Amino acid sequence: MSTAFAQAKALITDFSLEEQLSLLTFLANSIKQSSIKGGISEQTGAKTVIRQPGLLKGQIWTAPDFDETPDCFKDYV
Repeated sequence: MSTAFAQAKALITDFSLEEQLSLLTFLANSIKQSSIKGGISEQTGAKTVIRQPGLLKGQIWTAPDFDETPDCFKDYV
């Protein structure tokens, strides 16, 4: 068990029953929301990302001279 998990577990056991229920409700709602946007993989526990084509369209650009070799490197090419 990781140290962070052990610390969280120790804190939660000090909560009243009502506080524990409130926390569980919050976590359940958070999991529902994350499953809409992405989620937690059941096999690995790693966060998964749902990719949406075109999501960043128009937000990423490349300089017009991107493929040109800078003058300071021309001696090495």
